[in-house]
Amino acid sequence: MKTKFTVLTKLTIAGLISVTVAIWIQWLSGDPAYPTFPPGPVIFIAVAAIVAMGTRWWWTPLIGTLLALLVTTGWFALFPRNVLRLTHPGSVGKFAAGIFAGTLLQIAALLFTDIAGLAATIQNYRRMEKVGDSAKVVCRVFGGLFVFMGILAIISGTRIMQS
Repeated sequence: MKTKFTVLTKLTIAGLISVTVAIWIQWLSGDPAYPTFPPGPVIFIAVAAIVAMGTRWWWTPLIGTLLALLVTTGWFALFPRNVLRLTHPGSVGKFAAGIFAGTLLQIAALLFTDIAGLAATIQNYRRMEKVGDSAKVVCRVFGGLFVFMGILAIISGTRIMQS
């Protein structure tokens, strides 16, 4: 059973690919925060492929959303360092313009993917004609994960701000 991509699912895939491009821009600019070969782009491309191949399941955009939300939470947990990269890009490396552009694109793409993926999941869920009990359980589990991740982000953010 093959279903068509919704616009929101396409936007989720585009957001995941944009995050990949942003990480590569920062890495190729010599950003010292990245290792010799960053694994992030491979993970984001793999998740984008899963979302693209799993169009018959309503919940696949949620996988992309969870990954983007996890990285967004990490980005904001390291907020002081990341703001420094945006306000004083010359302090982080030789090719400051590339690091600045990559960081700006990364956070914009992450926020975009968070919203588009969640909206795509909701839209796909509502398009289903028959929703069984198992789908409701999956929604509750993922909803609980979102709440738990939000609480962890708040706790880690307050600890970083205090130190």
